[in-house]
Amino acid sequence: SPRRNYDAICNDPNRRYREKLRIAKSLYQRGYDRRDIVELFRLIDWMMTLPATMEENLTTEIYNYEEERKMPYITNVERFALARGKRQKSREDILEVLQVRFESIPDELVEAINQIEDDSSLTNLLRQAITINSLDDFWASVRGLNIS
Repeated sequence: SPRRNYDAICNDPNRRYREKLRIAKSLYQRGYDRRDIVELFRLIDWMMTLPATMEENLTTEIYNYEEERKMPYITNVERFALARGKRQKSREDILEVLQVRFESIPDELVEAINQIEDDSSLTNLLRQAITINSLDDFWASVRGLNIS
């Protein structure tokens, strides 16, 4: 009966926790914005109190749910494409720094840089491109990666 369900919710903090979480998720799923949900939760908090630690846990769980909804799922193909684009941008940044610092970049060096797939190697090479003394020293660093 509805009365027995109401009594069960009122007398069981774990049940109140689950119900409050269900209500919050339901409001988000129905398109309510955060401000409206906060206003509704003032009433819900007054009606369905929880012990302080449970309230903190609930707040954290609702916050995490909000964050998950903001970040759409990214497929493996999209993730791969993003990583590939990031590596290409890193290569372009290295070549641009070298161009500004040393004017002329041998085609062989451009090819060697374009073959590098390791993100940390690209990051290190960008730092070296900014600070290294000569193009020959930079070439030695690239050769040390066993790419060319």
